[in-house]
Amino acid sequence: MTEASSNLARLEPVALRKVWPDEAEDFTPWLAGRDGLKLLGEALGIDLVDPDVETTIGSYSADIVARSTVGGRVVIENQLGRTDHDHLGKSLTYAAGCDALTVVWIAKRFTDEHRAALEWLNSHTTEEVAFFGLEIEIWKIGDSPCAPRLNIVAKPSEWAPQSGLSEVQQAQRDFWQGFRDHVRGRDVRFAPTAPLPGHLMKMAIGKAGFGLNAVASTWNEDRSAEVRAEFVIATKDAPQIFESLKVDRGEIDRVLGSEPTWWSEDGVRQCSIYYRKSVDWQSSAKRIECYEWLVAKLDRLHEVFQSRILQLP
Repeated sequence: MTEASSNLARLEPVALRKVWPDEAEDFTPWLAGRDGLKLLGEALGIDLVDPDVETTIGSYSADIVARSTVGGRVVIENQLGRTDHDHLGKSLTYAAGCDALTVVWIAKRFTDEHRAALEWLNSHTTEEVAFFGLEIEIWKIGDSPCAPRLNIVAKPSEWAPQSGLSEVQQAQRDFWQGFRDHVRGRDVRFAPTAPLPGHLMKMAIGKAGFGLNAVASTWNEDRSAEVRAEFVIATKDAPQIFESLKVDRGEIDRVLGSEPTWWSEDGVRQCSIYYRKSVDWQSSAKRIECYEWLVAKLDRLHEVFQSRILQLP
């Protein structure tokens, strides 16, 4: 045994109330301060600014309302005990009252029922809104200062951290933000979702297991940039559904007005029918061209395939 290993100490848990005796007077101000907000932002992958404590919302007061640097208000509801219905209701009320896009609920311990409630909300609300559940702990080693730790126990299934983005991720998020703004107010069949720093934006088409994807990538065969509009089948019997659609491929292509690519692969439970356009989507001069192309293709794919999949058992 080395001298270093023989001197190892043990992490010891510290009672939350020993550090923050009062939730409103001690914990909330710390969480809204520089250190607390930084810790929370690092846990979520969001840069948080402009915190407001005890924000008035109608006849109620939210613990903290902050702002994400990527857009939208963030409601933060906290408690030093086990989760309860009261705080769940408050979180939803405050989010509605200030039109928040992100809801953060922090507690000492989450019950299975409340964790499931946040997961249900993430699954059944628009992807533009995100619900997070975090458990807070305090640890120390011997006589060292206490150290808080936040553990995420509930989050959106496709959540991508918004801080520390690469140059390409930043460009993709900006592209999707512009795309959503471009579509807003137009008479189209599809609904853009939250602009995330990734290569695609997923959209519903009216039936679980099916969807539309808008893609902005830099990794096609010749390593050049492209945009794509896709109709995706991602059910357990996707290959069979894909083959049944291929029976009417001639008619479908005729109704679409141009021939898309029909893609499937053995052993892969996802098939797609898509259009692609080689274009430098990162160029500001090409943005409107890309947006108009995506709008036209996505709207047409939605029109042609929604009625067909809704007839499936």
